[in-house]
Amino acid sequence: MISDFLLPDGYEAGLKTLAARGFEVTAIQILDRYELEPDLLGDLKLVDAEDNSIREISVSGALLKTYKKNTETYCVDLRAFCLRYGMNYIQTTNETPVETTMLRLLKSAGLVR
Repeated sequence: MISDFLLPDGYEAGLKTLAARGFEVTAIQILDRYELEPDLLGDLKLVDAEDNSIREISVSGALLKTYKKNTETYCVDLRAFCLRYGMNYIQTTNETPVETTMLRLLKSAGLVR
């Protein structure tokens, strides 16, 4: 499954359903590098790319630090969830070519050297 896994209702139920149906699940989390390392400060108007909702925020250094910690925790928790249920997990950014990500996946599965 290829996703950012940033879902309002969470990712757990969907991934568990796939595993329960006997699928070998690989979660490939693709994030924009700015989601992982934002460099924004000040008053901003953010537009959600998926639903076009708008949110106005003021970003301080403290808020940015909290955001980064929460993002890291979310990704660590997703990885731990996948491993707990016998799923593969790969995190990448949208700057990484798809071929590179697929080769990494095949290598980790022992299918290529």
